[in-house]
Amino acid sequence: MKCPKCNSELQKCRIWGDRYSLRWNHEADGKTLGIWINHGNKIGHGGMLKLNRPYVYSHRCAQCRTQLIIEDEN
Repeated sequence: MKCPKCNSELQKCRIWGDRYSLRWNHEADGKTLGIWINHGNKIGHGGMLKLNRPYVYSHRCAQCRTQLIIEDEN
């Protein structure tokens, strides 16, 4: 896969979370008490009750540091 910004080759990788499911939300939505995100869309795999670390697939460009997040990749 090629980078959409600089056309370099992308490296396949994962972005790992800590304990809770990863979430995507609008910047304007904010956080509860400045800490928690109680809304938004869950992305990736794993998290809290699945007893494994959450992660999402990504493709990263080492040249320009662009990341493409792939929600569900086989």
